[in-house]
Amino acid sequence: MSTSDPHIPSGEPDPMIDSTSPPSTTRGAAARAAAAHAADRPAPTPPPGTDATDTPSSVVREPVAEPVVEPVAGRPSYAATATHTPAAHADVTPPPVAPTTRTDVVEPVPPRSTGFGGHLWGVLIGVLATAAALALGLVGQGRILGVQADTWDASLDVWGIAFVTAAVLVLAVVVYLGARTAAAPISGGILAAVAGAVFLYAPGIARNETMRWLATTNSRDTVSHATVAGTSGTILLVGFLLLMAGVATAAAKRRGRVLGEFRERGRAA
Repeated sequence: MSTSDPHIPSGEPDPMIDSTSPPSTTRGAAARAAAAHAADRPAPTPPPGTDATDTPSSVVREPVAEPVVEPVAGRPSYAATATHTPAAHADVTPPPVAPTTRTDVVEPVPPRSTGFGGHLWGVLIGVLATAAALALGLVGQGRILGVQADTWDASLDVWGIAFVTAAVLVLAVVVYLGARTAAAPISGGILAAVAGAVFLYAPGIARNETMRWLATTNSRDTVSHATVAGTSGTILLVGFLLLMAGVATAAAKRRGRVLGEFRERGRAA
């Protein structure tokens, strides 16, 4: 064994590192020396007569008191008042995220389509409501013309004005029903247009038949003046406008349906 290190065999000389030695020789000797010193060594044993429990296993350090910084007079102590409560933000609900694309938007509930029964009710309501509106309008115009038949003045017939106003409101309801089914204004417009064409293009026949079926002793003058309003083209004008309103409503609904299907196909693609 070598006298310098018990782990180096005695047969091998101690490694000598010299600047004149070749790099490979110097590097190999240094590696062997480092490996020899890095070998495990037995733990040191206490001298005889010493108890093993007397040897401290670890060093206990005394706690060092932290320095206390006194606040300067006239300045607030931020160290004493500042508190950090990270848990206060734990219950905060994040704001809702707005949709970024068209597919993220929640689709509304589509409206119910009108079936055959709905269209049938539309035709029935359109015919009855239009007939009532024409009757109210003609009676109202007849009363107004009866007051101003001889010499025109500023006198008014209140009931005549009320009847004409009611006729306008009923026709407005018929047009509005076109949003549900276009059959209501279309059927009412056809009825009024046919009746107006008869009064306009065959006034003699229309007047005679109207007076024969509707005129009485008390209402003869009113019915006579109403036929004058009908033969002047008022009924045909109202019927044509009502018919065109129904056709336009149906076309708008059909166009909206086609446009919706086109957009749906583009969104799916």
